[in-house]
Amino acid sequence: MSLSPNDSGARAQAPQASPWSGGQPVRLERVRKAYPAARPVFGGLDLEVQAGEVVALLGASGCGKSTLVRLVAGLERPDAGVVRVGHRAVSGPLDRVGLMFQEPRLLPWLDAWANVAFGLSDGVRGTADGDRRVRELLSAVGLPEAGSLLPHQLSGGMAQRVALARALARAPEVLLLDEPFGAVDALTRAGLQNLLLEVASRARTTVLLVTHDVEEALR
Repeated sequence: MSLSPNDSGARAQAPQASPWSGGQPVRLERVRKAYPAARPVFGGLDLEVQAGEVVALLGASGCGKSTLVRLVAGLERPDAGVVRVGHRAVSGPLDRVGLMFQEPRLLPWLDAWANVAFGLSDGVRGTADGDRRVRELLSAVGLPEAGSLLPHQLSGGMAQRVALARALARAPEVLLLDEPFGAVDALTRAGLQNLLLEVASRARTTVLLVTHDVEEALR
């Protein structure tokens, strides 16, 4: 899907996506958003992403891709209209929505294991179930032996794998990815893209991927 400023009627189309049943649909209904001293980002945006779809949001810088992700994540609120995840209107961060940025944003004083565990809910972190979840996630992203490594000991691709594992820690119903592979080389990016599709399929979640890369959007 491609966005342009003031888009007033965009609808997600992802015929290549698998209809996974584990995710939740995402809907934006007549959403308006503007920032002070700037032209409106959205002038009445309607968007629907079906449960289990993988949808790429493609567009030029400044067209509102990252703003859309922040609205769905509950990090910002629309000036008008409604954002829904499943049947819930989004008014703040939701427990079952995962978020991953272009930078890994790992906590530098924690090793890879603890960074992934940080994504778990308080009641699960540090329990046997939580430890099993972290172990499974590190294995799923191809880093079963990297749990003791600190962020400065990880390559860029490894750090993004840890960030992906952390984003999946709470088994999110919706996974939001804001240019997650833009800072790594082409070969690493291709591997991470394949990994994302594999892990997301296994997790049966809904995915919104922000990118400026046409080739990535068409994968």
